[in-house]
Amino acid sequence: MKYGVLGTGDVVHTIAGKLIELGHEVMMGSRTATNEKAIKWVEVHGAKAKCGLSQIQQHLVKESLIVYKVFILLKP
Repeated sequence: MKYGVLGTGDVVHTIAGKLIELGHEVMMGSRTATNEKAIKWVEVHGAKAKCGLSQIQQHLVKESLIVYKVFILLKP
């Protein structure tokens, strides 16, 4: 399954990392396309991990029901 998560905090990293461990694909979205925490997270988790504001916004607006089955939004 494909998951989209919005946020780059510790809780999001934990949940998204576990989802990848379970074999799912995860896209992490943030306020900026060049968020250092999100980019580093992708480097650590490999091919099933993606990040980027513009990509996730496009999916949210145009294809959310087709591409991603679940979106998780965690805010402080």
